[in-house]
Amino acid sequence: WGGTSVEDDCGVCGGDNSSCTSWTELTAEGGANQISLSWDPIGGGRGNSSRECAADVCLSIENVDTDAGTLDIYMTNNEIVGGFQFELSGMTLSSLYGGLSEEYFDLIQFDEGNGVLLGTSLSGLTIPTGSGILIQVAFSDYENGEICLEAQ
Repeated sequence: WGGTSVEDDCGVCGGDNSSCTSWTELTAEGGANQISLSWDPIGGGRGNSSRECAADVCLSIENVDTDAGTLDIYMTNNEIVGGFQFELSGMTLSSLYGGLSEEYFDLIQFDEGNGVLLGTSLSGLTIPTGSGILIQVAFSDYENGEICLEAQ
């Protein structure tokens, strides 16, 4: 989208270093255009799932394949979800498909210019508590850098 946002020291895309907490050390490793995340929790063992989260609704970027131009947005939610809006940067969005969004929402759209994704149900359906792929994303023009997800 042409922006200049970068991750701050806290790992927040476009952040100002004000949300830092010392709970983990994150490592991203790539190979064959795949991205794997692993971390060392403070006072704990080693993990490799970005799905561990204490918030009521957590999103993570999973299954990134820069050659194919695809990734999944994975969601774990402890309360029902009636919609979402967030921004993905670091590439140009091409299409959205599948996942819980396609099952429960009748309005799913994106703006390729600014990378904003939006999903909701005009008929009042909600995604029940649980976890799974929220939406699958196809993209082009990967910028060979960070792919960031920011709440709107």
